[in-house]
Amino acid sequence: MDTVTEWEMAIAMALMGGIGIIHSNNNAEEQASHVRRVKKYEQGFINNPVTLRPTDTVRDLLETKAKHGFSGIPITESNEKHSKLLGLVTSRDIDF
Repeated sequence: MDTVTEWEMAIAMALMGGIGIIHSNNNAEEQASHVRRVKKYEQGFINNPVTLRPTDTVRDLLETKAKHGFSGIPITESNEKHSKLLGLVTSRDIDF
């Protein structure tokens, strides 16, 4: 599916597998702005995740969870975003 649209609808259509064509009723600067907004939209990406090390304790996990309000925290080798992912601790793992 495709249609002539503005940036909001183009994003919605892309999320559903379609394509939105930015219409030419706008001037060149407005069209470029619409295209830029669509291209920079990142659905569901976490650019700076909060992570813990395998040596961190359950107390560290609970403190991190309380501070940031997350229900799941990734465990990585070196507590950095580009290090190897070892697992994910969720609230189901620590509730009991």
